[in-house]
Amino acid sequence: MKPDTERAKARVPGTHQERMPARAVDPDMVGRDVGATLVELLLALAIMVGVVALAAPALQRTRAQLQLERQIDGAAHYLEAERLRAMQINETVVVSARLRQLLPTLDGDPPQFTFRPDGSGEGGRVQVGSGRQSRIIDLDPVTSRPRINVAR
Repeated sequence: MKPDTERAKARVPGTHQERMPARAVDPDMVGRDVGATLVELLLALAIMVGVVALAAPALQRTRAQLQLERQIDGAAHYLEAERLRAMQINETVVVSARLRQLLPTLDGDPPQFTFRPDGSGEGGRVQVGSGRQSRIIDLDPVTSRPRINVAR
């Protein structure tokens, strides 16, 4: 009767005496190490290097595009802040030189933007980038707020 009692204890979940089910053993694997060979590891490494080499140019283009967009957004926010400052201090504010620092990729001299105390303004257009990544910052003709457009 004692063996039946031990079997009952073995079936009670959560006890330290719970038995693990037996695993089937493949007779071909007996006495053989299980794992990857050096050739298999080198092949997997070569495949990963190839995938990274294919993805690297696309990641660099994306990084450059994000950096350009960050510069353009910073310049547009700066222009909007200067427009609001002109309204707060009730004086005309002229912006030009600071755009060179915000947009290091800008070709030539940055245009001059003028903001008046009534919120109106005038100014040129700033084109940054080239090709598909080219963006234009100009002032909305009605509100004088900076806007960013894709160059065509």
